[in-house]
Amino acid sequence: MDKYQQLSEMIAQAERIVFFGGAGVSTESGLPDYRSKDGKYTAMRQSNDDPKKIMHIDYLMQHPEKFFAHYVDDTKAEPNRAHRILAKWEWTGKTVDIITQNVDSLHQQAGSTSVIELHGDNRSWYCMDCGHTVAYTEVHPEAEVPYCKRCGGLMRPNVIYFGEMPDRHVIEQARNIIAQGDLLLIAGTSLTVSPARYLIRSFAGTSVVVINTEAIEVHVVPVDLCFQAPVGQVLEVVDTILAKT
Repeated sequence: MDKYQQLSEMIAQAERIVFFGGAGVSTESGLPDYRSKDGKYTAMRQSNDDPKKIMHIDYLMQHPEKFFAHYVDDTKAEPNRAHRILAKWEWTGKTVDIITQNVDSLHQQAGSTSVIELHGDNRSWYCMDCGHTVAYTEVHPEAEVPYCKRCGGLMRPNVIYFGEMPDRHVIEQARNIIAQGDLLLIAGTSLTVSPARYLIRSFAGTSVVVINTEAIEVHVVPVDLCFQAPVGQVLEVVDTILAKT
């Protein structure tokens, strides 16, 4: 039995699937990841910029014009086959909980209803002075530094940057969901940043599967299957097998 058939059987038998995804899930939507050879951080380093400095909350506050010069507007991206297949499995009766490190909201656009965004989302922006919240369509960060129309304060996306702490309630919710799953799919993430590598320690289910284009080492939980391939490609093959059973 090959790995794709094995994963198909795991999914068919699972009562609760937890999909833990990172930037690699959205690369097929045209969005770069962070740490691969073509990632955002690699490009920054090639320009002699330090990603952890540029993407730090202090840098945003002290040098907003330089911060937004690096800003990538991903709100025009569309869900890809990985997002759509996960949503399809939910529609057909599977319990699929998604925990994502991404801020693009593409899982929700595809139709998934159980989505936890660990790092926030860039679809909503708020003023750092008065707290006024607006939709991303009301700001143009790729063209200029966005300022609040009410008080003139600096606007920012509702995401977590270096130097900021994730919402404790969100983290606890994610931990509880992982603990309840019986199949954990770790996809498109190197598990490099906190809290990702700590959260998956909560998994107490049956099987763990890793899907990533580049090889990664997972030490915190035993891995049953590993695919070094695009996330969408793996899910599409598996979905085709499931459709025939």
